[in-house]
Amino acid sequence: MISCFTNPLTAQDEKHWSIERCIQYAMDNNLEVKMSRLSVNQSQEAIKYSRHQRLPSVGASASYNWGWGRNIDPFTNVPVTEGTRTSSFGISANMVLFNGNKINSSVKQSHIDLQASQYDVQKSENDLKLFLVSDYLQILIDRENLENAKRTVETTQSQLERTEKLVQAGALPEADLYDLRSQLATNELQMVNAENKLSLSYLNLKQRLQLTEQQEFEVIIPEIPEPDASLMVQNIEEVYHTALSLQPEIKSADLKVQSAELSVQISKADYYPTLSLQGGLSSSYSSALKQVPDGFETLPEPMSMPVGFVDPSYTGGAVWPVIREVNEVSVYRDADFFTQLDKAFRQYVGLNLSIPIYQKNQVNYSVARSKVQYETAKLNSQIERNTLRKNIEQAYYNARAAAKTYASNKRQLEALQEQFRVTEQRYKSGMDNVTDYIISQNQLNNAQSDLIWSKYDFMFKLKVMDFYLGKEITF
Repeated sequence: MISCFTNPLTAQDEKHWSIERCIQYAMDNNLEVKMSRLSVNQSQEAIKYSRHQRLPSVGASASYNWGWGRNIDPFTNVPVTEGTRTSSFGISANMVLFNGNKINSSVKQSHIDLQASQYDVQKSENDLKLFLVSDYLQILIDRENLENAKRTVETTQSQLERTEKLVQAGALPEADLYDLRSQLATNELQMVNAENKLSLSYLNLKQRLQLTEQQEFEVIIPEIPEPDASLMVQNIEEVYHTALSLQPEIKSADLKVQSAELSVQISKADYYPTLSLQGGLSSSYSSALKQVPDGFETLPEPMSMPVGFVDPSYTGGAVWPVIREVNEVSVYRDADFFTQLDKAFRQYVGLNLSIPIYQKNQVNYSVARSKVQYETAKLNSQIERNTLRKNIEQAYYNARAAAKTYASNKRQLEALQEQFRVTEQRYKSGMDNVTDYIISQNQLNNAQSDLIWSKYDFMFKLKVMDFYLGKEITF
């Protein structure tokens, strides 16, 4: 929103800086602006995250274990006492089908937060631009004051040399010579103060640009027209309503209200059940599992072997042997790893419904907190509007006061210039004394400084009003 007259020298001379170059450099290098832009990157990542919540979550697992002593065969559930090795592999997926519209609301919120963060960056950039323009204009003011101080020293020095000749000739008293020497010393002190003030203004602008103090730096003097009071905006309400639709802090505050409203909806979604689709694949291996070796089509006939008796008190007096059928262990060998994986391969798919019943008041607390944040965001939006109105009203009355001050200083300078011209002629002709000459010169110097300050102050305040109207700030 800010541009200015650019001297062609800037393309070749790294020492000279225009206001445009200052602004561009600050936009590229200012640390505060960079930090505000990081919030945009964070919001962009939040959008990606919220979108990915619509996709299924997929996970894989694998394990390999050794066991000694008494173990349970995971396939037959028969106790074994030999050392075993077991492995398991699986992959599963879960996708939310319904959770109270929480995901969709989160996606909308992340988009709104991104827009708000972008407007926050614009706000920080606009603030920095206004500070840079103010610092730049201060240097222009101090430069003109310094030039004015130098001219005053030259004028006083010239008058001193003339007075010395007249004193030597006996045409003027020696006291006039001492008064002019004192005045020259005062003027030289004013020139030194002006130099120091200019150096300090340069330092302020360098620090705003985050440049080192040793870096060579000199501003380019733009062609600045005479400020025109007729350009003053007459209707504050029009400026305010225009600014409402343009200023990024208002847009950001309104978007944050929408984001806070979605936060309430997101919190309320936890009242609803969550329905998800699940599915997976798995397989496993155990060294305890035996298989028939090659060459055997069927297992050998089992042998009956009593392994115990039932207590007669439970069988009406009869004694029943407990028989277990066993095969010769030598007939079996360990099952092949890949054969087991193939035989144990399992697939499943299903739905899962999670119904919240009591969560220790967590959802109620979350909803209540979101509602408070929503009300806070609405108040902040109104505060931003009130602040904008206050700033516009203050800028308008400041500009109007600056216009009056500039016009008054201009008339005063014209009068004092004529007064000094007459006083100087009368002093040269011996009709006025040196005291009248010095007083007239000091009044003129002060009037020149006041006019310089009021000129740039009025111009800056006009540019601030242009800023609120969305116009480019040009010099």
